[in-house]
Amino acid sequence: MKKQPLTSREPLRSRRQAQAERKQFQRRLNLILFLVLTLLALLIYAILKW
Repeated sequence: MKKQPLTSREPLRSRRQAQAERKQFQRRLNLILFLVLTLLALLIYAILKW
């Protein structure tokens, strides 16, 4: 992903909005990753305990 130069024609407001959307998407992705890793850890624990 290439960074846009500061002299881009895109207005600052829409750039901020896109940044906020990316941040929200990243948060959701992190949550999903955390849940998957937690479930995986529980599965490994259950297998080893069994």
